[in-house]
Amino acid sequence: MFDKAKWRARSLLAALMALIFGGVLAGCEGVGIPAADDPNVKLAQAEYLRTESGRIMQAQRITQQAIVLFEQHSDKAGLARAYREYGLVALDGGLGDDPVIQRKPGSARHPRPGDLDNAESNLKRALDLATETGQLYMAANINYLLGNVEVLRGKPENACPLYDLSIKGFQEAKTRQPGANLNMPPGTDDPVMFLDRAKKEAGCASA
Repeated sequence: MFDKAKWRARSLLAALMALIFGGVLAGCEGVGIPAADDPNVKLAQAEYLRTESGRIMQAQRITQQAIVLFEQHSDKAGLARAYREYGLVALDGGLGDDPVIQRKPGSARHPRPGDLDNAESNLKRALDLATETGQLYMAANINYLLGNVEVLRGKPENACPLYDLSIKGFQEAKTRQPGANLNMPPGTDDPVMFLDRAKKEAGCASA
């Protein structure tokens, strides 16, 4: 049985913290968050706010700022990462008519149908951009996240082919882009084994 409390879609915290606190303290986006004009730094800040501080609305706002900057720079690779983050903000309830302002980090998620729809829409947009820009690991990770959305909808049978796509994507990426960022949780040395566990929890049949 899938345990919603064991949500695992986190990026590498060490890299995020380096980006967050490597900025110039010329202003402030909020308590402890320096202002920045670099959209990559903004994404790191948003990830930290969402996962470590539970400040969902602030993460939503800074992610939107990053999207605007990436669009101004015509940076589709950056937009792929930004829309992925926006999808994760949606899973935390940060989009829609009644957004979650703050949640306890690490607590079980209980996304509403609208949250799941918003997450799927943004993750699919991120997947298209990641595929277009050749970010194979990113695309594989997004398919994993889309599988999680289906599990949270109560439709694990729809998650199984997405998890299989993710496994195939990670295997391809390992061959074609060795050393690239796995976009998997800290401590995940083998994405395929990780995804096999996700498939087992979702009740997917073995290949």
